[in-house]
Amino acid sequence: MAEAPTAAPDVTPDAVPGDLPDAIAAAGLTVTVGHDGTRVLDDLTLTVPAGTGLLVLGPSGCGKSTLLRALVGVVPHTLPGSVAGDLRVTGVDPRVTTPAALAARVGLVQQRPGDQALPRPRRRRLRFALENRAADPRTMDARAATALPPSVRTTCTTGRPTRCRGARRSASPSRAALVADPELVVLDEPTAFLDPAAAHEVGRSWAGSVRAPRDGDAPRNTPGRSVVLVEHRLDDVGTLPDATLVLDDTGRVVAHGPTTAVLRAHAATLAELGCWLPLDVRLRQAGPRAARRARDRRWLVDLARTAPRTVDPRVGPP
Repeated sequence: MAEAPTAAPDVTPDAVPGDLPDAIAAAGLTVTVGHDGTRVLDDLTLTVPAGTGLLVLGPSGCGKSTLLRALVGVVPHTLPGSVAGDLRVTGVDPRVTTPAALAARVGLVQQRPGDQALPRPRRRRLRFALENRAADPRTMDARAATALPPSVRTTCTTGRPTRCRGARRSASPSRAALVADPELVVLDEPTAFLDPAAAHEVGRSWAGSVRAPRDGDAPRNTPGRSVVLVEHRLDDVGTLPDATLVLDDTGRVVAHGPTTAVLRAHAATLAELGCWLPLDVRLRQAGPRAARRARDRRWLVDLARTAPRTVDPRVGPP
């Protein structure tokens, strides 16, 4: 019988960047869900350094969302299940860390905006996340105003989030996750209900979050926020994390490494698993003739419909 997990020591406030723990450190991670103990993830070993991003790919039902729930402590604190193996998230074990303590370290953006959007007008919904952490009321408005980069800072700042659409509605969960300045943000298909332009804006927001230090007053060599992204619409997101993890339909690791290398080396496997591939990878897989044929009118129509507005379809595929 496996030993019960033990709590990891917290990071000291005066830790230097080199002493920061990995955003995620997992070894032999096995996750079961439900009262019947259905195994979803099996023997996963993974390291995500602080201040980096990870893209998680795999077919529907392979355990991507379950992995995120284990990272933020939803399993086993809220949903029935078990998490076996070694697991540290921002230096602590989520299995023995209280949800309140985890919420101060890790932010979650769920797939359905309505699951997180709070019916509070204007910035009250952003202040709500800070109120739950007993933040200084004098700093709440300023922190809410800088929760996201300037490109999305004015999105849906008035009205109720349930009345917003597209990118405007999606901004509420993203802001709520970032306003408390977590060390790690996990996003579960944040573009699922967005148009291509809005999806591209979401990609810009998390990419800027990774590049910039978490604290605006931090030294330049301080790592930025870490991000774990589960996503299918890779072309629409635009900017992808540097590393990619691929799971098969049994929850086992198929590939893990630099994103460009994984997408190119495992394109056929990803296609067999039903994963969506970026356009350049699909054209490269199809060969040069397919790439030349892709310059016809049908390609222009398809790309104009699916590409972010910042892409000029007249340029054609690579």
